[in-house]
Amino acid sequence: MNNYKEAELQGRIKELEQEVKLLQEEKRLNRYKNGHFTPELKLLFQTIAAHINGTITFINASTYRYEFVGDLHCQYYGLEADQIIGKEMRSIIGEADFHTAKSYFKRVKKGQSVTFEQNLKKDGFNRWYSITYIPHQNNSGEVVAIIAIIFDITDKKAIEIDLLDQKEQFRLLIEESSDPIFVFDTEGTYRYSNKVFALSTGLHQDEIVGKKLWEVCDANEIENRKLVLKRCTEEEKTIVEEIRVFNGNTKMVFISTINPVINQYGKIESFIGIAKNISERKKIELELKQSEETLRQLNKTKDQLFSIIGHDLKNPFQAIIRLSEVLTNNLKDPENRNVVDTIHKAGETAHRLLENLLEWSRLQTGDLLASYERFSAVDLINLVLNLYESNIKSKNISVKSDIADNVYLNADRRMCQTIFRNLISNAIKFTPKGGIIDIEAQLIDKGVQITIRDTGVGIEPDHIGKLFNINDKTVKNDTENNRGTGLGLVLCKEFVDRHNGKIWVNSEVNRGSVFSVYIPTEFN
Repeated sequence: MNNYKEAELQGRIKELEQEVKLLQEEKRLNRYKNGHFTPELKLLFQTIAAHINGTITFINASTYRYEFVGDLHCQYYGLEADQIIGKEMRSIIGEADFHTAKSYFKRVKKGQSVTFEQNLKKDGFNRWYSITYIPHQNNSGEVVAIIAIIFDITDKKAIEIDLLDQKEQFRLLIEESSDPIFVFDTEGTYRYSNKVFALSTGLHQDEIVGKKLWEVCDANEIENRKLVLKRCTEEEKTIVEEIRVFNGNTKMVFISTINPVINQYGKIESFIGIAKNISERKKIELELKQSEETLRQLNKTKDQLFSIIGHDLKNPFQAIIRLSEVLTNNLKDPENRNVVDTIHKAGETAHRLLENLLEWSRLQTGDLLASYERFSAVDLINLVLNLYESNIKSKNISVKSDIADNVYLNADRRMCQTIFRNLISNAIKFTPKGGIIDIEAQLIDKGVQITIRDTGVGIEPDHIGKLFNINDKTVKNDTENNRGTGLGLVLCKEFVDRHNGKIWVNSEVNRGSVFSVYIPTEFN
């Protein structure tokens, strides 16, 4: 809209200049003689004034008296045309504005057109005007009158002032930004640097401008800066680069986003870079990398420790269990049998804990991989029951296993053995003497569900939801006042999950527990 008004203004000025030239053609009109305004000129100026978005005046160049004024000129000063025409300019516009006008009249009297902007204020009236003075010459080339063309540009000026304010705010925003901002041209020469960018280099802003990218960096970064310029000019798109800056003994790392500035012809004329100091992040990354390496070494040491435990402790425990079992069967003295039996049970408990710990460590380190095969469910359960035959007999527990011969599992045999070894062992531990344990299996939805029921001490309701979580301690003493670790059930859950299966429990205090395991027979 404002560009249109400005173009219209320039057009009108040219039209008027042309009209002035036409006026000077003696054959077309009676000439303006000796500074007098003829009726023909008056008619012409009235026509012009009625068709422009502004006002026009005609002033005698010798006396500075008005010969013609437009309506808008009259409205501004609150006067009628006949109150202005014939009067000197200074008596109408005031001494100060007349002094300004006279400074331009010197050039007009030399035959030059002059255009300027003026802010006029009067009784709360505040407007901006564009004023053009055009010389009017007689046949001898003498300037005998001055034509003034005036347009109201208040709206345009308000926009210009607003744009200037925004430009200044934008400049301050860039200058005071906490992030380094810089501009360089296609030759790699810095054209601008804000305060933070200059501070990072240890130079003043004026010292950076005019230098090349590779002149404001450490020697080790020179080639990298040249490569950055090469990428910017060749790729013609936003690039992100990691740049190192050395300021004395301080090394900083910045991540810079560099954007090309495209001119009206579609060519790159410069680049704007905005950087973010990531030195602290890089420091943390290095520390994390070092910590990761330390943890890797600690894990390696831990794995070696578990390996030593596995090899050097398992065999002695197995020897203690076998020897104590033999002694229990051959000793006749009840007191000695009780002592050896205690040793036997302690050895079995420690051996189970050791096996669970080893399995758990291999599971957590990723060393324990599932190896699927097809095997008989009844064979697996019988193998586990044989391991605890002496424990079952010593507590006079009745074990009933109802598993058909045609029930097969497609699973990792070793993991399944660990699952049911822990579940059956717990059933034996928490079932009092003379109790009952029932084990059954059935085919359900392309899988096998194995259930272990006991008539043991049961589990408190608020403990059931925590049984399979290693972070929740819900262990309790068994029927012989021995305390477990709870690791076995956690291990069961992990192994069942590895098979995409499910494990759950129903229990009632002093009425027993039912543990169920479902393992799919089809797997990926």
